[in-house]
Amino acid sequence: METKKRLIIYLIIVIMTLLLLVIGASYAYFSVTSTNSFGSKTISASAPEVGSVILTSGSNLTMNITASQMMKKDIDISYYASSNGTVNLQTTPVIAKAKVSGDGIYTCDYTLEISKSATNDLYTAFQGWSGKTEGQIVLTVGNNVYDFNTANLFTNNKIVINGTLSGIASGSPGQITAQLKFVNKKSLDQSALKNKDITLTFSATSFNCSVTGEYAEPTKYYKNNSTSDWVTNSNGMLYYLKRIGNSSDIEVCGVFNGTESCFDQDSYDNMARYYNELTSLGATCNSNYETSGDLICSYGSVSCGVHRQARSIQCSYDIDFCEIYNSGNVICDSWDVWDD
Repeated sequence: METKKRLIIYLIIVIMTLLLLVIGASYAYFSVTSTNSFGSKTISASAPEVGSVILTSGSNLTMNITASQMMKKDIDISYYASSNGTVNLQTTPVIAKAKVSGDGIYTCDYTLEISKSATNDLYTAFQGWSGKTEGQIVLTVGNNVYDFNTANLFTNNKIVINGTLSGIASGSPGQITAQLKFVNKKSLDQSALKNKDITLTFSATSFNCSVTGEYAEPTKYYKNNSTSDWVTNSNGMLYYLKRIGNSSDIEVCGVFNGTESCFDQDSYDNMARYYNELTSLGATCNSNYETSGDLICSYGSVSCGVHRQARSIQCSYDIDFCEIYNSGNVICDSWDVWDD
């Protein structure tokens, strides 16, 4: 019967509540309900003499494990929740970003509530299963690890997380990440978990920031196929790699209708936001990006693409290109490679 064991888990991690915090003489909060295609451009706040910090949503995550994936294997197989339903890749998606507009360096304290709901509760079934062990179903949020093997993990169907984001500035956003892992154990019949489900809803109930220092915008460096070295001026470039200061974080950018649009490693999980942003600039984009896994937008001779399966992001002009890969490889044209 072990070869027939199956498990279908529907897990949705959703950021449902966003908070906008304006730093000024006093704090002001605005609650916003949105889907994860929500972009910070849709909210505005003004405190130019100090600055503002905006907490926005990131990825919606799902996990749907099929019967064939849960058949007996020769080794333990780990599956992970993702934004596109792919469960075979280990990912740690960004579920929220704290972005600064204006001056200042900030430290922000936050409180997240994770609310649990279910039709056929996976957690309850797992707790009542004699075969459960540590490490089989694990939720990680930031540096906090929540193992489903833990009794009374949810108090009144909730987990409350308190955390801190430090050193946030206009060139250095803060991030809150999450990962959910399920392990198909080679030695266990896990049919007790079949047809179970769980929904975890994340909401930010508190977000308080304080100014901890002055911030000077670091130098921005650019590179395209015509420059073998990083330069500090992007004049005339229609596509390029960009990094800020000495950071190892690199974006690939294209200029659409005179406006820069940059893509980072979170772009795979935010195609809808880029689709809306670039089409509003007059770019032509394919609308089937969710099913195809590729978002390609063009304006004149400039084209940028986000390729989910290949885990790469590319901007090009005619036959020349700049590209970054999830593996960390960075390429501008076929002959120019930069790495850490």
